Amino acid sequence: YVTQHYYTLDFTLNDIREMKASSVAEKGFQDGTTNENITSITSDELKSLVYDENASSFWRSAMGQGYSIKEGNPYLEITLNGIYDLTKLEYIPRLSGTSNYVTGNISKLFVQVSEDGNTWTTVNTNGTVVDLSATGKITAPVEFNASNVRFVRVSATESYHWNNANDSGTGNFAGDLSSSTICVAGLVLYGTRTADGPVDRRALDAAIAEADEIQRGNYTEATWNNLQTALSEARAVASDATQATVDSATAKLLNAINGLQIP
Repeated sequence: YVTQHYYTLDFTLNDIREMKASSVAEKGFQDGTTNENITSITSDELKSLVYDENASSFWRSAMGQGYSIKEGNPYLEITLNGIYDLTKLEYIPRLSGTSNYVTGNISKLFVQVSEDGNTWTTVNTNGTVVDLSATGKITAPVEFNASNVRFVRVSATESYHWNNANDSGTGNFAGDLSSSTICVAGLVLYGTRTADGPVDRRALDAAIAEADEIQRGNYTEATWNNLQTALSEARAVASDATQATVDSATAKLLNAINGLQIP
């Protein structure tokens, strides 16, 4: 996990409530030799990859996600543990040996911020070019001033082995639409906390919706009853409940869903 010096003022890893990826293809640890293809990834796993100060551990998105930031590009999203005024984000590409020419490393970076997670503002409207020609660990800064930020997204319109939609490009995967992927080895945020954030109920709402779709079927009576109890408790969470209460109800419901068994 990241150490204090990555941040300015009172900004620490504790200020990161959650991280999520729009899609997942691969994660890698340490020197990159233990890469693993995956279909899902938890918030804690993302934190351990992106905030470990190791440019050789990374998250990489699934391929073929589109070519414009307005068309649902792959992205990495950070939910902050409050409301912040941010001044800078630094992107760290994946390092292979001493080279930054690694598939998916972002060459044209976009950063978006939001207060509510629905309306997004791009802070670098023309994108930020990342020079991948340098050897060794590099950091690409995006400086801006954004107030009342709760959510941050990192995306791209170009990455290594991924050229824009109208460019046949160069490289091993030139013109191959399936190579539209982004890779993030590290992110650094700078800013100050200005207020507590509103309670985030999105995960709870999503879990309730998932549970509502489950049919009785042949699940064992014990696990089915456990799900119904957790679902009732989740629905009963008050509108003014604390974040801890919401998180606890969400975890209990998800555990009940995952614990369903067929005899």
